[in-house]
Amino acid sequence: MLHDIEGIYDNHYEEHAPRADDLVLAFRGESLLMRRIGDDVELPTYEQSKLAPSDLTFLFTIDETAFFLVKGEQLLGGASPHTGIDAGQVDDAHDEAAFSYEPLGMYRWIRPRDTRFAIEVASQLAAWYRNNRFCGRCGKPTQADRAERMLRCPECGNTIYPRINPGVIVGVENGDRLLLTKYAGRGFTNWALIAGFTEIGESLEQTVQREVLEEAGVRVKNIRYFGNQPWPRSSSLLVGYFAELDGAGDVHLDDQELACAEWVHWSEVPHDPDNYSLTRTMMCAFHDRYAE
Repeated sequence: MLHDIEGIYDNHYEEHAPRADDLVLAFRGESLLMRRIGDDVELPTYEQSKLAPSDLTFLFTIDETAFFLVKGEQLLGGASPHTGIDAGQVDDAHDEAAFSYEPLGMYRWIRPRDTRFAIEVASQLAAWYRNNRFCGRCGKPTQADRAERMLRCPECGNTIYPRINPGVIVGVENGDRLLLTKYAGRGFTNWALIAGFTEIGESLEQTVQREVLEEAGVRVKNIRYFGNQPWPRSSSLLVGYFAELDGAGDVHLDDQELACAEWVHWSEVPHDPDNYSLTRTMMCAFHDRYAE
């Protein structure tokens, strides 16, 4: 999955100056500064960025390489605006020698895996810094703490930590069939599973029961934990469960959330692991259970 990388990820926050070969993430709107070399994506080094250390915020390390976020959304010198290339066209490099601001929709296809993971997590932290420039209690500007990953209001003392939203992915089983869905009103049109965020005051298992009932109109039992993964684009920790249909299997669709929901025989459940999402991993696990 997304977080299964080759390097060792260390998110311990400790202020230090960037080295020449540390990597810089420069976001601008819905794009990121990068360049493509063959099938791989490269990020600019600190030396290439020509920025001062005060322009950067330390994010994390992967192995010996530190990753830094460019403060604000300044356009780095010599870089062109994003090309508008659609997701999935990463291999069609237009100018492999130059850095350019490319659409964030490319994340899913970025290689190598460690770079893809770094970009995803960095985008989550970039959004957190951007969305918390002012204190939610008194409205005064916040300041970054120097000892830990935290923003502090010097006026009222309010402290703000990166937010993580728990949510569930549910594989609902009806014998050898799995309930597959497609989202309503989204660009993502592949098959998916029932999913939703945990509400205040409920357990993860209660979230499973509520989301399945709300979105598909069926009840479940024998809820079993499968696995979990970080999902930075929504600042989430997704927790996967399988559950068995409890009672009638007639689907009553919430058409505000889903475009369709169908019971799909195991032999027709998508079996193309992308090494990226918990949803696809769970589909493959269900398929393999019957294929063996």
